[in-house]
Amino acid sequence: GEKFMEIMYLNSIGRSEYFPPNDAWLSGYAISYYYFGYVMVATLAKLSAIPTRYAFNLGIATLFALTASGAFSVVYNMVAVAARRSPRRAQRDGSWQRVALVYGALAAVMIPLMGNLEGALEFAHANGVGVTVEEPGNVTGPFWEWIDVKNLTRAPLSETWHPTDGWWWWRASRVIHDKGLTGNDMEVIDEFPAFSFLLGDMHPHVLAYPFVFMVIGLAFNLLLAGTEGTSPTTGGEWWMAYLCLGAIGFLNTWDLPFYFFLIVAVYALNLYLRAGRADSADPDEGLAATGHAPTLLERLLAQWGVLKAGGTRWFGQAV
Repeated sequence: GEKFMEIMYLNSIGRSEYFPPNDAWLSGYAISYYYFGYVMVATLAKLSAIPTRYAFNLGIATLFALTASGAFSVVYNMVAVAARRSPRRAQRDGSWQRVALVYGALAAVMIPLMGNLEGALEFAHANGVGVTVEEPGNVTGPFWEWIDVKNLTRAPLSETWHPTDGWWWWRASRVIHDKGLTGNDMEVIDEFPAFSFLLGDMHPHVLAYPFVFMVIGLAFNLLLAGTEGTSPTTGGEWWMAYLCLGAIGFLNTWDLPFYFFLIVAVYALNLYLRAGRADSADPDEGLAATGHAPTLLERLLAQWGVLKAGGTRWFGQAV
């Protein structure tokens, strides 16, 4: 896979005397990529005096554990809040905690370990289920043509109960078979956590998993702030959102637009839920100088500007 590139990043970051780190594959040039995740793994390796060839595998295990614990934390808290607010007796008598634990444990197992069920299709196809046409290079039928997983209909039938095609597991990351305007095949990558951990892929989208859950947790806190007895948001509470969004931009840049939107969207929803309440003071005091009560749109745009400025302040060069 891409392990050669990934171990190069760890080695280059660990050995460079200055930043941006040198690119070991292109002498005289710096790494031109979003590499903050590799900086964190390489830093832990340096602090613990572990060679990068071991730190790579330990890093994969650490990312798996952090992803599972992050999934547990976010789902546990979401279910706990919903259960405690439920009028049902089962939630009023304190059993909400058991309910939240169960759902949190399910999330910790399902998110990093479960796939997209393409593996079940592989086993069915290998055993000839639904196969009505069998000819060299084309083992298919109406059902499999409808499923349209790229290359699956060219996979051979198996003489055992399991697939024997050496790359059958790879197709799970390419289940979307798209075509261009001219009818040409286009590869759409739909990798998921279980695939990445099975592959041992220390790619930026995997390095970002734990921090994605951190941002989702922060967004949930911002959503609840100032509602039903909780303390309202203040300017000082936003620094973690600034920091994490800036880090996401340097960890896996493709994640930044979505989670930026998520933070702003939950802030807007929070303002809507707090509308008319005594504790709904806006954290941005600059709006008070306008001489009129700020509208929801004005408050949202003001925080959007502060959020953007804060993220740039923390990781300006990265973003």
